[in-house]
Amino acid sequence: MATHKFMIVEDNDATMLFFTMILKDLEITNVTQARTCDEALAMAKETIPNFLVVSWELKTIPGTLLVQKLRTHIKKRHLPYILYSKRLAPEDLVLVKEMGLKNVLSLPIDKAKAIEEIRTMIQAEESLTPEELILRKIEGAIQDNRPSEALKYYDNKLRKKGPHSVRANTYMGDIWMMTNQFKKAEEAYKLAIAEDPAAFDALNGLANAYSRLEQHDDALKILTGLSEKSPKNLTTLMNLGSTYAQADRLDEAKKTLAKVSTIDPDIPGLKEEQAKIAFKEGDLSLAAKLIAETQQGDSLARHFNNLAISYSHKNQFDKAVEVYQNAIKMLVNKAKLYALKYNLGLAYVKKGNLALGFKELAESYKDEPTFEKAYMALAKCTKEMTEKGMTPDSKILKEIKEIRSKQPEAKAS
Repeated sequence: MATHKFMIVEDNDATMLFFTMILKDLEITNVTQARTCDEALAMAKETIPNFLVVSWELKTIPGTLLVQKLRTHIKKRHLPYILYSKRLAPEDLVLVKEMGLKNVLSLPIDKAKAIEEIRTMIQAEESLTPEELILRKIEGAIQDNRPSEALKYYDNKLRKKGPHSVRANTYMGDIWMMTNQFKKAEEAYKLAIAEDPAAFDALNGLANAYSRLEQHDDALKILTGLSEKSPKNLTTLMNLGSTYAQADRLDEAKKTLAKVSTIDPDIPGLKEEQAKIAFKEGDLSLAAKLIAETQQGDSLARHFNNLAISYSHKNQFDKAVEVYQNAIKMLVNKAKLYALKYNLGLAYVKKGNLALGFKELAESYKDEPTFEKAYMALAKCTKEMTEKGMTPDSKILKEIKEIRSKQPEAKAS
C-alpha cells in the first residue's frame, strides 16, 4: 500500500488530521494535503495521485466538482476517490451515480468504516481483470487522440453482452467519432444504451453523434434531459453548449457555456467552444483572442474543416472558402494546417478557380509531404490547367518535384 499516492482535500484541520492518521495506520505515507481547489489542482499536476479523499462541502467548490476538475486537468479518467458529507441533495446523488461513485461516508465518520472503504477501494485497483486492463489501454489511446492504436487493443469479445460490454461499445463509439464515422458511432452507442439505458458516457456520445449528423433536436433532447437530472455535471453542460452552437442556437449556447465558466473557468475546451461561437457570429477578433489562449489548435482545425466541408456539400463554396481562409489565418502556429489548405484548394477548384486551387493544394503538400491526397489532387489540377491552356507556376512545380524526390514511397513508385 505504501506505493499508492493519495491526496486529501479538506479545509478543516481536524478532519485532515483524521484521514492522514488513518492512511498512516494503513502504512500509506505518500500523501498530499490540499485545502483549496486551486491548491489541489496545482499539486495534482506535480504528484499525479492515484486516490482521492475529498470533503463534499469544501468552502469554495463542491467535492464532486473538484473531482471532475482533477480528472480533466490531470487526464485521469480513473481516479478512485472517497467523498464524505454532512448532507446530499437529490441532484448530488444523480451526479454521484453518473461519476461512478461507490464510496460515500457520512459525518461524523466511523474510523472502522473509513478504513474498510479505503481498503476496498485500493484492493479493487490492485485486482484489475485482464479485460479491465485492456479497456483502460483503449481509453488511454482515445484520450491521447490515437484511434488507430485504440482499435489495435480491441477484442470484440468485450463488446458481447457481459460485464464489460457497455464500456466497450461506448469506447467503440468514441473511436468512430474520432474518425468521423458518425453512423457507426451512433450504432455503437445505442448498443451500450440498450444494455444500460442510464449509461451516462454512451448517452453523451450518442448526443454528440446526433449533433454531427445534424440531428440537433435528438441531441438536445438527450442532453437537456441529462442536465435537468444533474445540473452540475460539467461534461453534460459542455456538450449541451456545443450542441446548441452546432444547431445555430447561439444565445442558448453562450448562456450554457457561461454556466460552465461560473463553475470552472479554466476547464479544458471551454475557450475552444467560445471561439467557435465567436467565429460563427463573425466576431473574428474575439475568436482569434480565444484561440490564442488555447492549446487545442488541432481540434479547432478539425472543427473548422468540418464546418467548411458542410458548406461545400451544400454547394456554398464562397462560404466554405471564407471559413477556410479565416481558420488558416487564426490557427497559424497553433495547429497543423495541411488539411485545411487541401480542402480550401478543392473548394477553389470546384468554384472553377484553378490557379488558386493549384496554389493551396501545393501549400498543403509542402506542409505535409506524406499527404498523398494533396499530391494527387495537385497533379489532377495541374493537368486540368494545362488542358485549358493555363500555365501552372513553374517555381511551385519545381519545389514540389524536389520535395517529391525526397519521399521514399515516391522514389519506389
